[in-house]
Amino acid sequence: MKKQILTVALLVFGSLTGMAQRQFDNLDRGLIAIKQAGGMYCSWRINADEYYATTYYLYRDGVKVNDKPLTVSNYTDPNGTLESQYTVKAVHAGQEGPASKVGYNLSNNWLEVKKPKRISNDGQTDITNKFEPNDATIGDVDGDGEMELITKQLYIGQDPNDKTQKDFARIEVQKLDGTLLWWIDCGPNMWDFQQNEINIMAYDWDGDGKAECVARLQDNSVIHLADGTTYTVGDAKKDYRGSVYNFLCQGDEFLVYMNGQTGKPYTVQEFPLKRFEAGESDLNAAWGDNYGHRAMKFFFGAPYLDGRKPSIFLARGIYTRHKMIALDVDPKTHQLSVRWRWNNNNPGSAWYGQGYHNYSIADVDLDGRDEIVFGSMVIDDNGHGLSTTGLGHGDAHHVGQFDPYRKGLQVFACNETQPANNYRDATTSKIFHRLAGGGDDGRCMMANFTNRLPGAIGSSNHDRILSATTAKYAEDLPSGYWYGNVFRVYWDGDLLDEDNNGNSIHKFEDQSSISLTGALTNNSTKATPCLQADIFGDWREEIVARTEAGNMRIYTTNIPTKWRMATLLSDKQYRNAMQTQMNGYNQPPHVSYFVGELEGITVAPPPETTNGKTEVKNGGTISTSLNGKQVIMAETGDMTATVAEGAQPEVFFDVAPSWTQGHDNNKNITTSYYTHTLTGAAFTGSTRVTKQGEGTLVMPAVTQTYTGPTDVWFGTLRFDGVMQKSHVWLNRFAELNSDGGNFQAGISMDYGAILRPGAENHVGTVTVDSLKLGFGARVVFDIDDNTKTTDKLTAKTLIIEKKDWNQGPQYNAPVFEIHPVYASGKDRLAAGTYELADVADIQGDISDITIDGINNQKAELSVADGKIYITIADQRDAAAVEWQGAEDGNWDLLTTENFTVGGLKDKFVSGDKVTFGDNAKRTDITIKQPVKVGALNFENDSLNYTLTGDSIVGNADLTKTGEGTVNINNVNRFVGTTRVMGGKLNVATLANTNGQEYGALGGVSNRIELSGNAELGITGSVTNNQPILVASDDAAVNVATNASLNMKTGFASTNGRHALNKRGAGTLTLSAASTLRCLNVERGTVDLFDGANADTVRFVSTGTKVYDSNSMGSYSTNSSTFVVPEKVSGNFWMDPRCDYKGKLLGKGSFYVYAAGPRNTLSGDWSAFEGTVVAGQEQRSTYGPSFAWNNSYGLPKATLQVTSGTTFEAGANSMSIGHVKGDGTINGTGTLTIGTLNEEMLKTSKLQITGARVRKVGSGIWNLAATNAQASIGAVTIAGGELRLDDTSFKTLLLGKAGVTVTDSGLVQGRGKLQAITVNGGTLAPGTYYGNHYGGIRTEGNVTLSKGRLELTITNNRNLATSRSYLEVGGTLTLNDSVVVYLSDRYTPAVGDSIVLWTAGKFAGKPKVSLPTLPAGMMWDDSALCGANGVLKIAVNTGIYGINADGTSRRLIFTLDGKRVNDDLDNLPAGVYVVKENGRTYKVNKR
Repeated sequence: MKKQILTVALLVFGSLTGMAQRQFDNLDRGLIAIKQAGGMYCSWRINADEYYATTYYLYRDGVKVNDKPLTVSNYTDPNGTLESQYTVKAVHAGQEGPASKVGYNLSNNWLEVKKPKRISNDGQTDITNKFEPNDATIGDVDGDGEMELITKQLYIGQDPNDKTQKDFARIEVQKLDGTLLWWIDCGPNMWDFQQNEINIMAYDWDGDGKAECVARLQDNSVIHLADGTTYTVGDAKKDYRGSVYNFLCQGDEFLVYMNGQTGKPYTVQEFPLKRFEAGESDLNAAWGDNYGHRAMKFFFGAPYLDGRKPSIFLARGIYTRHKMIALDVDPKTHQLSVRWRWNNNNPGSAWYGQGYHNYSIADVDLDGRDEIVFGSMVIDDNGHGLSTTGLGHGDAHHVGQFDPYRKGLQVFACNETQPANNYRDATTSKIFHRLAGGGDDGRCMMANFTNRLPGAIGSSNHDRILSATTAKYAEDLPSGYWYGNVFRVYWDGDLLDEDNNGNSIHKFEDQSSISLTGALTNNSTKATPCLQADIFGDWREEIVARTEAGNMRIYTTNIPTKWRMATLLSDKQYRNAMQTQMNGYNQPPHVSYFVGELEGITVAPPPETTNGKTEVKNGGTISTSLNGKQVIMAETGDMTATVAEGAQPEVFFDVAPSWTQGHDNNKNITTSYYTHTLTGAAFTGSTRVTKQGEGTLVMPAVTQTYTGPTDVWFGTLRFDGVMQKSHVWLNRFAELNSDGGNFQAGISMDYGAILRPGAENHVGTVTVDSLKLGFGARVVFDIDDNTKTTDKLTAKTLIIEKKDWNQGPQYNAPVFEIHPVYASGKDRLAAGTYELADVADIQGDISDITIDGINNQKAELSVADGKIYITIADQRDAAAVEWQGAEDGNWDLLTTENFTVGGLKDKFVSGDKVTFGDNAKRTDITIKQPVKVGALNFENDSLNYTLTGDSIVGNADLTKTGEGTVNINNVNRFVGTTRVMGGKLNVATLANTNGQEYGALGGVSNRIELSGNAELGITGSVTNNQPILVASDDAAVNVATNASLNMKTGFASTNGRHALNKRGAGTLTLSAASTLRCLNVERGTVDLFDGANADTVRFVSTGTKVYDSNSMGSYSTNSSTFVVPEKVSGNFWMDPRCDYKGKLLGKGSFYVYAAGPRNTLSGDWSAFEGTVVAGQEQRSTYGPSFAWNNSYGLPKATLQVTSGTTFEAGANSMSIGHVKGDGTINGTGTLTIGTLNEEMLKTSKLQITGARVRKVGSGIWNLAATNAQASIGAVTIAGGELRLDDTSFKTLLLGKAGVTVTDSGLVQGRGKLQAITVNGGTLAPGTYYGNHYGGIRTEGNVTLSKGRLELTITNNRNLATSRSYLEVGGTLTLNDSVVVYLSDRYTPAVGDSIVLWTAGKFAGKPKVSLPTLPAGMMWDDSALCGANGVLKIAVNTGIYGINADGTSRRLIFTLDGKRVNDDLDNLPAGVYVVKENGRTYKVNKR
């Protein structure tokens, strides 16, 4: 008897005298008959109480069809027709039972459940065809033994923002013949965009043989009862529709517990998992979003938390906080009481945000009580956390016995929060395999799809096919073997799963498919059926799918099978899946056990149920009155019962249980084991004994004469008597303890099963006629060095099984485990030969047996005269030894003289301190068996060593000095520190908590220290949880090409902060905080942690890549300084949600990629003198935004924005040395660009939007139609040149923004602008090369207030190529210098008339500077200062005011000196100054 003390707080959750078995549905035969070419295929259900010794007769029209009773539950009647009526009779103990009811006859392999007639809430309109069947569940609501179908019917076109709609989603309860029993109108207030959160479950909580129903309903939901009346839930006047986004999450919520047959509510109460707790009112504050995606996730189930009675389980929330409650039902009053609550709203906790879009109920710890597998965590039956991975949210997980050679259940899951997937122990959450990194891994599947390797296989969207048995990638599978990640299903006749993907069933083995005619899938890309369940027929499953007409089809197989199994509904986990499957994102049901033909596991365990059994209580008697009955002992606690003389029950079931309890801590999981003891007489007759439960059954040490088998499915059987006629079989991991027992009908043992001669920790004997040791079966022998005695096994026959699987479990043959009892003061057994067994006939090779338990000593088995011996070799005391490899490359125990001790050849002894130097003959070393060392020193300079083979064990440190290389390619289990102080130490593995318990340098607690110029090399895909300490600035980690190192513990500096050099082309991932002064990235890729990494990250060579963490679920800050030296290009990908506050230094090229919506750059990069290349690459759910959030700018650097990227400058004003690229710079501040004096945008299409731009420096800004700035803000040219080049004049080259030319700025060229202001700079229309010609056009004004306008005349033809000119759509105002130049190609002539500008209006008083004309010519500028600025050449008469033809030339001015180019007759009233004929006078025009 083994017990642990239970705390008082936990005892309230379960009585120690409770039952560890459950009552299941009392189902009928579920008979169906399907028409096919060979007659009628008939299939029916084997119920839980028919597991043993029940056969069947099939009757057609009252006439027996089969001559001999059938052990299976399917039969093809060649003479049957659709008109035949079929029944089945069970045969038990030679007696036929009553006939079943007549089965369903099907013309196809489906039963169609017709939609009912539906009338609108307006009372008149027929809306029968306005609904689409969605998720469904089943329950026997009327107690007739047949499951009813309970379906969520979605109202087509329901709009939560349309208050005129009268009709809504419904839940309908139908019999399989289509009869509508009752239904629920969900009302206007229950809606979400995926319609996942309308759920109902059906189960028999009150134990009356009929399932009740439980649902969450809201105000104005209406239950339409079977009697025609209605019940309105909550307030019928409430309607919260309108302004709904994705989830309608307003109003009161109710938990409704109903009579399943009528729909009449037993209880209607406030939903116990509230949207808001006291003091809460804001969704975003309470849940993490403001529209309900986190608050409106609901889950329902019926777990057996005490192992006996079902409870009501409810949960709310998956992404952030979790709320859970377990309720018990009073069967008499139907009142609900709280069993326990579980809540977590603590961000950062490993129990926070762990939920998935579906969940599972499973007895993961084998104690008979159900656990809640809630995504990445497991909540125990006691309401406390059992274990958690802390990996957060995901979409899909699967729970089952995927590896039959690993005790308990496993979970295979894909992740979104911390992608990508994990395969783990369901009880402890110990991870066996994990693919880390990447984005949301949204789908996964694991099941027994193949006979090509033992156990299940699994895969996810982002991963390859995984073997559940090895927890490694499956080998030797054909290309394209994996089919899909949707549903698994039992469909054809073998024991493999098939893939139910969409509306077809796919067979992995032969890649064949079966289409489900007329089936339509649900839930968009998830492509799920309405339901998958073993509804009728034999143990193969049915698939319920909707049709185009809106009916439901229940598809069933018509393929015969030779395998017998009870209905899957009698499996505890599968039955629970009928409740959970409907929740969230539907996931397929899994059973709690493994079956497979390759593995030879072809019989499912007996259902853990009390159905058809008589219970014997503590202190009771198994009397003759129970003869021929199925009897069970199942109390949770120690108990004793007496066996009366002559007792011969048909089957005696013992369920001595365990009780595993969680305490909200992975490291604090406690288990108590209970003992059930039988006293008195022996069982007789044909009784069979079945041991279930993880506890111990003690049978009386008498001569047992019963002839039925003794099957130990779980736990331990203790028997010290004579088992005369019953063969004992030990299932995987079951145990038989016997001191002096004699098993005359033999013992068979499967993988992991244990036989203890003498029982536990006691030297004794066991005698057996025939002992079959399956591969992996284990016999444990005590060897007591104090008494020089051993356990002894005596057998007539010993059968040794061996497997040749290359992808099998740890052991491929049986195991002899030695349990040594050392003499006082000793740590090893005395050398010598010990007898273990006396066996007359050995079938198999004794050398195949593995010896466990004495790894520190050399031991081997031998056979002589029918006896099996183990010989323990003698050995010297441990010493300091040096490897020589003189004989060969084998490192073994006490076998080969490959070492020297004091210069003399010797063999290795456990505990030796081993040195590898430069004197060895061989350096490729194969470790032949586990070797225990006292120390391990590599002092090699000139030689390079490679270690492969078995493990180095013991308490020892590994030290590497010298300049040579050491390659460690094996997995070692030594405990100690590895110090790499020189040269290179290359490893293929390191230890982690994700499935690699040990690596090349031992377990996760083994520290690794790097110092000097030492290098730790990584040659494989390594995830590491071992602490690595950096003790100098010259140490390095070299990750080889195609290799990777994922540091789960980060790097820690010792004695100050040190630099670490990252070498090699592989990837280094930092998944935890590091304390480095500098990380020098010499080659390859680095993935940074979402937190502290290094003070400085330095890109040492071109092509290096650094990725910040991809953590959409959190906001972080990165304060590292990045250094990119001159002539080096570094690449950096930002975290989607991170603020970068560090500096950027150097003169190289820094490629920066935005990854998500909230990566912001707020650090000071002003000292950087190279090029920043802004790009984007989406790494999250949401698109990237390159957000610059500072005013430090890049005054010494070039900013290059790549195509498709927008550099978001916000309202920040800043200086940028130079810009280029084909992307966009957006902002509302002022960008000062050009301090690097480089030519700008000549060949790129960069867009600047919103921001004002001040161009400085001597560089040139080139603008053409191809790179016009349509949305730029106001532009100032304060230095260098704005050069326009668009002769089409169709494009506003700077959009609607005006241009100001100031300081030394110049605007020239040909093109169209909105407006120009010259305030200190120069405006020079026309080409910038050769003879200037061409114009600048504006839609608005051109104003010269300070500075100069330069114009050039080439000829007098007034063409675009004749001169440089302005075309002003608004007012041309000239108040400073207008300088006119003559082209060297121009020959002036009298009469030439050149138009220098045109404008809507003219204003101003320009200072015109005209070039000198040839002799005899003069400029006539009388028409220049006007809307059409015309400059003419006249004959120089020498007389001011007289034209060449003798006419007078009149000049008119305003009083302020402004020249007016018009006649007095056309001028408005006023006083003007007139010059003509050599005189000046005033004119007062009225």
